[in-house]
Amino acid sequence: MCEYPGTKDAAALVVAAARQVAAARADYSADEIDGALFDRLWLAQYDFLTAARREVGLKPLPYEGRRSPVQPASSG
Repeated sequence: MCEYPGTKDAAALVVAAARQVAAARADYSADEIDGALFDRLWLAQYDFLTAARREVGLKPLPYEGRRSPVQPASSG
């Protein structure tokens, strides 16, 4: 059970964003999916981790402005 409503809301946003990516993936290859869908997913994931860490008394992870956790930020 979540101590803060924001954690529950953040978890729901991760699920919603993942569903959008999955729905797009049904019709398109991974390379053809709009990058904005992945951006929303990674941001929702970061927001959820931040909320969950707050609940257990941990500091938030640094956000380095990356588009995704597996794609390095562009150098130019």
